[in-house]
Amino acid sequence: MQTGALSSRTRVNFGIGAIAFGVKDTGFSYFLLIYYQQVLGLDAAYASLALSLAIVVDAFTDVLIGYGSDNLRSRWGRRHPLMYAAILPTVAALYFLWNPPDWIGADELFFYLMAMAILVRTCVTFFEVPNAALSAELTHDYDERTKLMAYRFAFGLWGGLGVMFLAYTFLLQPDAQTEVGTLSQSGYEQYGVMAAAVMLVAMLWSAIGTHDRIPYLPRAQGQSSKGAWSVFHQIRQSLANRSFLAVFVSRIFGGAAAGIATNLSIYFATYFWMLTSAEIGLFPLMALISVTLASLMAPAISRRYNKKSVALSAVFFLIFWTPLPLCLRLLDLFPANGHDLLLPLLLLHGLVDGIAAVISGILLGAMIADIVEDAENETGRRNEGLFFAANGFAGKMVSGVGILVAGLILSAVEFPTQVAPGEVELDKTEKLATTYIPIIGVLYLLGWVALCFYRIDRTRHETTLQNLRDKKERPAG
Repeated sequence: MQTGALSSRTRVNFGIGAIAFGVKDTGFSYFLLIYYQQVLGLDAAYASLALSLAIVVDAFTDVLIGYGSDNLRSRWGRRHPLMYAAILPTVAALYFLWNPPDWIGADELFFYLMAMAILVRTCVTFFEVPNAALSAELTHDYDERTKLMAYRFAFGLWGGLGVMFLAYTFLLQPDAQTEVGTLSQSGYEQYGVMAAAVMLVAMLWSAIGTHDRIPYLPRAQGQSSKGAWSVFHQIRQSLANRSFLAVFVSRIFGGAAAGIATNLSIYFATYFWMLTSAEIGLFPLMALISVTLASLMAPAISRRYNKKSVALSAVFFLIFWTPLPLCLRLLDLFPANGHDLLLPLLLLHGLVDGIAAVISGILLGAMIADIVEDAENETGRRNEGLFFAANGFAGKMVSGVGILVAGLILSAVEFPTQVAPGEVELDKTEKLATTYIPIIGVLYLLGWVALCFYRIDRTRHETTLQNLRDKKERPAG
């Protein structure tokens, strides 16, 4: 493991791997619910249920894959064999998720969506968990890890948002079947092809680009556990770390809030703000700017302040900032639809919202990396894969619980299906907003409270590293 600064090449090759997760997650968070509900005609409650059941499966596969990766013994180390093995199945599964065969009818659509969502998530996990675990293995430097996570978030969001921008600009356009671009079935099918191709390149690039680091990465420690109970005990012992639980619970609530926001954002843009596809396509560009600025700001801020303090400030800000335009509109304090100031103000709001969200995400990821040594000091085991698997599961609340709650909200307000903008009654869109606002605020607040219990700072991290060095030197003495 490297102790100083990593080369830019290593950071880039590591970061590119997150493009695959970013592309998948953007599709799940922004497009999948509206595609299966409004375009293919699946009831919102059934669509959200199918996607949420996939999260239940993830709860088991993420942790098992993380534990398995931590204990894998091969000449290519613990991470790369799984990364290589996941590439082709992931690409194929993603393609078929967005391109259901013609023989899939209305009665089979729920089961097809559930099965394909589970398959895509599982395949991505086989790549994402070992790839993310590299952030704690490539370096143990407190500040360098923040830089690594900044690269990871930047590439992940650049990839996801870039593909989303291309989809809005070139694919989700009016056609012979619909006058509304965001309801174009052929556009979503082409999106599936494009997303699969981008993920293929990104996964190969990152796996091959970090292959030369294998000799310097930690190997599996001790003897393999025998018996399911022994495995369960080790997993429970590692995940009982107090600081990990604080980040995990915070990610659960924050991820759920972000998931609801992203899944309903296209509904608000299309039906509440009455924006065109071209106007909606500007938001991914604004998000790309947010990601770039946040990726530059997070490492600089974390060098001056503790990661925990900055992350807490960012999450607290989101409680009030995220629903602000909707609150102002309901109070008649925001420009009317069609007003010249409406789009610029919404874009500015998205820019600031994105900066705060990405900074908190980068720092939470770096905090997970620091937990690896804290837990090793307690248990004697390095479980990078396990921690990042559990953290990844929490992050998938963005597209899991978020989709479920978003679908339930749509059903609760009796939001119509397969309907064009302007045909939805005003009270439906306003009821959607008034239901959404308090839910988002409470979830972000609970995430903030949980994060208060995180206890690792720079001093504690450096002390832990010294303790680990002393323990390794003790037998030799």
